[in-house]
Amino acid sequence: MTVDWWDLPGAAPLHATRRDPTRDTLGPEVAKVMRKLGWRDLMPAQQYVLDVAFELDEDGSLVYRQVVEVQPRQSGKTAKTLGVQVHRATQMARRYGPQRSLYTAQRHLDARAKLLEEHVPIIGASPFHRFITPLRSTAAEGVSWSNGSFHHIAAPTWKAGHGGSLDLVQTDEAFVLQSDEVEQGVKPTMITRRSPQHWILSAAGTHTSTYLRDKVELGREHARQGIQRGICYFEWSADGLDVDPADPTVWRATHPAIGFTIDESALEADFASMKLEEFARAYLAIWPSQRRPRIVAEEAWAACADPASSCLDPVCFAIDVSPSRDMACVSLLGL
Repeated sequence: MTVDWWDLPGAAPLHATRRDPTRDTLGPEVAKVMRKLGWRDLMPAQQYVLDVAFELDEDGSLVYRQVVEVQPRQSGKTAKTLGVQVHRATQMARRYGPQRSLYTAQRHLDARAKLLEEHVPIIGASPFHRFITPLRSTAAEGVSWSNGSFHHIAAPTWKAGHGGSLDLVQTDEAFVLQSDEVEQGVKPTMITRRSPQHWILSAAGTHTSTYLRDKVELGREHARQGIQRGICYFEWSADGLDVDPADPTVWRATHPAIGFTIDESALEADFASMKLEEFARAYLAIWPSQRRPRIVAEEAWAACADPASSCLDPVCFAIDVSPSRDMACVSLLGL
């Protein structure tokens, strides 16, 4: 039996897809895998995400093909990410045959470090160790499972999903992406698979995080409308709220790991040493101000104005937009 998030202790999500109690879920099954990996006590937020993300349709397939999760740093993402991978390689493989999954991070080096320095040692210390063969060769890193399942990594580029079918894709630290080329690259690889999922995971973004911002807006709208199919969305943040990011009561109401794996005194120490805007982004998932600093100071620009000037035909307009689409310039030239 699963319980809706709003009946559990801890910080509540700002936006979240609600659990449909009429549907069966594989969430407890994934949680069992995570416990075998060493995480004995799942946080309520982790269990809630799993219960919703792994809801089953009437035909036994997963209801949600895309899972988007935005939350503060140190919220138990590694545990859930690896748990989903191992569940896919083992339990889902029993249902549908060998499974192939892909993990991307900020860079290939980041994905490699996550795989070889965190994921492989955790699996190696668990009962699953006898079923895997770690692959460490550069550009071919991965985990091969004895049942034919395979997990590999890639840099977050349009090439990431090329080279065969995929059952699971995890796009970690999605705030670094400025386009949807990774998603467009992997979607065709999943179209013929049974119960595939694309997980998009991230802390809050910056003014250049155009891909994640689009996912946030879409996910929030799905949650507001109560849409419970296709995409599920989870956001633990204080973004857009009229709150004081220096207030510990805001921390407790926002960060799902406080009281479980994070002690409030640790946040107090980081608060004292970090810039307020970065602390708010990292631990409260508040996006930084979208206003960019002017290249030319406003006072200097105003001093160049000539109220008596006029532009006569013929005239020429020029428009330039930055690659991240966060800045633009319009110029006019005339006689």
